[in-house]
Amino acid sequence: MKGGTRLFQYQAACPFRAFATLRLDARAPEEPEPGLDAKARGMLLHSALEALWNTLGSHAALCAIAEDTLMEAISAAVHAALEELARDRSQTLTGRFREIEAKRLTRLLRAWLEEEKARAPFKVVAAEQKTTIKLGGLVVEGRMDRVDELKDGTRVILDYKSGKTSTKSWRANARTNRNCRSMPSTCASASRSRRRCSRNCAPGNSHSMASQRAPVSHPR
Repeated sequence: MKGGTRLFQYQAACPFRAFATLRLDARAPEEPEPGLDAKARGMLLHSALEALWNTLGSHAALCAIAEDTLMEAISAAVHAALEELARDRSQTLTGRFREIEAKRLTRLLRAWLEEEKARAPFKVVAAEQKTTIKLGGLVVEGRMDRVDELKDGTRVILDYKSGKTSTKSWRANARTNRNCRSMPSTCASASRSRRRCSRNCAPGNSHSMASQRAPVSHPR
């Protein structure tokens, strides 16, 4: 089914929007803007974090690594992310602008890692992992930004956000926005870890993966 896990978000909010967007491919034309838009910066963040955690691998490694070695790892991850994006945006990511983006992303990642250090021990078991999910006769493709495994075997799904976010919207309407995306990811993760999907996906259940998706706000 085209649209991936957005299908559940759009269908819950407005069935017509889901049909028009995902079946008819109707969408407003994008407005050009100078530099990189929010979507492109989000892609940079995801690519850099994937590369960085493929290097670090765990909370223990993060806490043990020397500062200069850590900065080298961040620099390499940022460079890889910029190189990947530059393939499609070669006319934008040039010269001074690329240097500015590299510095911005480096500061962002360094601040983010301080938040990671404060967490309980974990190891990264998946990063930017694609998954196929079957729900109610529908087959959709999803992608999990990251999956961590804690000491007790519990798996936590992380959804990266580079702007301000709040858990209020999750509690206010469990059928829309982020909860609609977290539900299929929760089911897939529960299936892989041999847990009952009904336990993880039940609304209001304190053990659900959705309740473990910690909101993150990064400095710009």
